[in-house]
Amino acid sequence: SFTSSLLDDGTKTRSAVEIANSLQAIGANMGTGSSWDSSSVSIQTLTKNLDPALNIFADVILNPTFPENELETVRRRTLTGLIQRKDNPNAIANVAFNTLLYGKKHPYGQSLGGDEASVKALTRAELADFYSTYYRPNNATLVVVGDVEKADLIKKLETAFADWKPANI
Repeated sequence: SFTSSLLDDGTKTRSAVEIANSLQAIGANMGTGSSWDSSSVSIQTLTKNLDPALNIFADVILNPTFPENELETVRRRTLTGLIQRKDNPNAIANVAFNTLLYGKKHPYGQSLGGDEASVKALTRAELADFYSTYYRPNNATLVVVGDVEKADLIKKLETAFADWKPANI
């Protein structure tokens, strides 16, 4: 969850603020997320702004840097959420139920966002390693919906993602 949260918080060419400002300038929205089974990156834009939006989208997917200051911000927010969760009976019940149902060793038996110890211990290098291993085209599905010509879109996508290579796993 940390990896997906930090994808759009800085790339080799843009800071988090620059990404947000660039998206805002063209009226586009980007989202990142994760679950136990998948992670996602999405972008919504007008067709007339497809080229700049695709440029930002590809940059976020291909060149995340996981800036340390952004990692610390997400870490603080996550730890605050974990503390607040201790006061929520439904959250406590969900964690207990999943642990009972799946066991502590199964991913579904653990909190998606980790626990206090794992959140505190997570390093930028671990995020980068996870990204390098799993955020690969052979692990991805790209879905495009909208007013675009397939042939034009394929050319644009092949150009935007030309440097994205499959993992060697």
